[in-house]
Amino acid sequence: MDNIINRELLKLENEGSFFSIEERIIIHQNIKYILNKIKEYENILKYYKNRLEKISEKYISADSFFGISSIITLDRDEINVTKGKNFKGDNIDDDVYFDIASITKLFTLFLYFILENEKIINREEKVTDILPYYQNLKDYKINDILYMKGEIRTQKRIDACLNKEEALNILSNTYIYNDNLNIYKYTDIGIIILARIIEEKISRIYNKKLSYNEIMDMFLLKKYNFESSYIPNGTIGGSGRCDNKPSDSKARIIGPTGHAGIFMKKEDVKKIRDLLFYKKIFAEKQIELLYKSYHRPKAIAGLYQKNFDISKTYVPSSYSNKSFASEGYTGSILLFDLENKIINGIFVDAIKEGQTKKLKNFKYYINKYQKEVTDLSIEAKVLKKVYNQIYF
Repeated sequence: MDNIINRELLKLENEGSFFSIEERIIIHQNIKYILNKIKEYENILKYYKNRLEKISEKYISADSFFGISSIITLDRDEINVTKGKNFKGDNIDDDVYFDIASITKLFTLFLYFILENEKIINREEKVTDILPYYQNLKDYKINDILYMKGEIRTQKRIDACLNKEEALNILSNTYIYNDNLNIYKYTDIGIIILARIIEEKISRIYNKKLSYNEIMDMFLLKKYNFESSYIPNGTIGGSGRCDNKPSDSKARIIGPTGHAGIFMKKEDVKKIRDLLFYKKIFAEKQIELLYKSYHRPKAIAGLYQKNFDISKTYVPSSYSNKSFASEGYTGSILLFDLENKIINGIFVDAIKEGQTKKLKNFKYYINKYQKEVTDLSIEAKVLKKVYNQIYF
């Protein structure tokens, strides 16, 4: 057994995983202990579920988060727990819709990939070729939006607008503040414009005005049976609001758009897993864009890349080089290791009712919580590989 464990850990390291000597010893010892104690794989998954429950209970407090809903997918297996309450005091269960804020950008990126594959849109198109009234963007391309190249600004903050009409008018006068496309500047503005581009493209094809919400449902959410929605119908978590509207003020003013506003159910992590690993609706070159940053701090659509400092990237050193993460202001995180077919979905409720800031020590505790969850996930993945070699 020792040789098999060492061999599997070495394979992970060859794929980019990094373990300290102490971490390696702990993983090795834990796997030996579990396999000597538990023989049925189904019971091993129950063991990991109990461990995840204990980890989750440990971090729920008045300074970190009120409640948490976590899921780990390992190939087609899953380990998931739900603990605590939402900001209104309702129990969190598997049916809660979490305000995922900027993780919405990942859904927008998936939608873009689908439309790109259908040759409806391509990244070399200029914004002004599709939306001519965005004349200040000159030669700015869809690819520049996706990679947040240079710096674009609006004359007035969109979240300071009084209504949607004013916000869209301000948006249409977006201008290039810095035309050096070699620099990176994270912004919501470009992704909001991308949503307008998609609306225009699809509305022309169908010869009728279609909203971004309708398009997202048509090509992604409803088509692939997601329960996530811009208009949730059920208990809400993560937003700090009682009106079922998103925490992001720009998304509240404009309505369904590309950068924020989706409410996600934990079960939909499995739908993403299926799209990435089994249904294969995305091209391999598109998948590569998720984790290849091309020397930028973040990859396409602001996705976090692999870095040894988990507090800055959310991608742990123990994951392969084909890993990336998406994080929302409300605190939820989606973390992917494409090489090892691992997805971690961490959904939290950390904003008090009527407030916009997360709880005082949220950042400190979410980093510690995520470290324990990712350690558990990589250990469970190695154990599964060892188990299959011993018993099959």
